Amino acid sequence: MTDKNDPNYGRGEVTVEENDSLSPALRVIRGRIKETVSAQTFDIPLLPGVATQVLQMANNPKAGLDDLEKLVKQDQVIAAKILQVSNSPFYRGISTIVSLRDAMNRMGLTTMKDIVFSLSVKGKVFQARGFEKELENIWQHSVACAVISQMIAKKVGIDGEYSFLAGLLHDIGKVVLIQILAQLEEEERQKKVKEMKTLSKPFDPKSFKIDQLHDVLAPVVFQEYHAAVGAFVATKWKLPSLISQVIQFHHEYAKSEDARSITTVVYLGNILCHHFGYGHEETPIEYMNEKAFFELSLSVDQIKKLFDDIPAAVDALQTAL
Repeated sequence: MTDKNDPNYGRGEVTVEENDSLSPALRVIRGRIKETVSAQTFDIPLLPGVATQVLQMANNPKAGLDDLEKLVKQDQVIAAKILQVSNSPFYRGISTIVSLRDAMNRMGLTTMKDIVFSLSVKGKVFQARGFEKELENIWQHSVACAVISQMIAKKVGIDGEYSFLAGLLHDIGKVVLIQILAQLEEEERQKKVKEMKTLSKPFDPKSFKIDQLHDVLAPVVFQEYHAAVGAFVATKWKLPSLISQVIQFHHEYAKSEDARSITTVVYLGNILCHHFGYGHEETPIEYMNEKAFFELSLSVDQIKKLFDDIPAAVDALQTAL
C-alpha cells in the first residue's frame, strides 16, 4: 500500500494490489467512489464567474487591458491581491505599484489573465472541509507546475498561451476527488452524530475522521481516477480541448495525439515539481534519463539552466499567491 512517504505518492504511478491493506470500511468507500466516477454523477464545481469571463477574453482578440481591468474591479479581493502580486519578487520593478492599471502594465495582458484566473479558482474551487492541508499541497504543486510549464514552453518556443493554465489545472481531478471524499466523510460524521445522540454520549463532530481515509485511501483514488476526472471537469467547464488532453495524459504524454507538445511540457513540469518537492516529498530525477527533455529538443545547457532558475521563480509566485 502506498503512503505519503512513497516516492510515487500522487504521481499516478502507484500499484494497487487486489489484496491490499484497505480496511473493510475503506473498501466500501472506494467502491462508492468507483461507482460515482464511472457514472459521472459527482458534482462538478462551478467555474467562478471571473474565471469564466477571463477565458472568454482569451478567446476574444479584441479584448484588452481595459476589459480585464473592468472585470477585476468587480472583485475587490482579487484586485487587492493583484497589487500584492505585482509588487512581489516575481514581478517587482524599480518602483512600487499602487494602481491596478500600473499592475496590469507591468505584468502584461496574458500574465494578468493567468493570475486572475488562478486567484478566482483558488478562492472558489479549492475548498473541502477537513481536507485543507491536502488542498493546500495540491495548490502549491499546481502553481509550481504552472510556472515550470510556462518556463519550459518559452525555452522550446511552444505557444505558451495555455501552458500556465494547463499546468495549473493538470491535477484538478484530485480536487474534485477530495470533494467526493469529504462528502462521504461528512455522511459518516452525521451517522456518528445520530448514533451518539441515541446513546446519550458526548461527541465532538469536529474531531471525527475516518481512519486512513486521508493518508491511505486518498492517494489510491488519486492514482486510479484523477486524470480522467480532471479531463471530464475541463470538458464540462468548456475549457479548450487542448487543456482536457493535457489533464488526461499528463502522466502519459505519448498518448496525447492533438496536444503532444504542450502535454510533454506539463509532464515535465509535473515531474520537476516532484524533483523539487513542491506539494510532495522530494523525488529527485536524473534528467539524462528523462527522454521527454530531449523530445522537446532541450540542450543539456538549457536543462541545467532550467534547474537553476526554477526554485526562485516558483517560490516567488507561490508566496505571492
